[in-house]
Amino acid sequence: MSDSERLDKLEKIVESNARAIETLANEWQKDREEAKKYRKQMYEWMARLSASQANFWEMQADYYRHLKDVEDRQAMMLEILNRVTSKDKEG
Repeated sequence: MSDSERLDKLEKIVESNARAIETLANEWQKDREEAKKYRKQMYEWMARLSASQANFWEMQADYYRHLKDVEDRQAMMLEILNRVTSKDKEG
């Protein structure tokens, strides 16, 4: 094989390697952008989940507060009922 043929072969190998490197770099950049997009999406989902959990716990607290109000009113009504019935027994 002559020097010229070797040089041509080396040039083809270098060009092929350069194209492969460029392709890999482009694919790597695409993968990076895609990962960034997915990471952003994941953080958005996590934020929505956190907001939903906060709403749930707020509703839960409201429920227990209303339940306590009902219990307090029931106790008040029983107290009034006991007073009324005890007056009826006395009188």
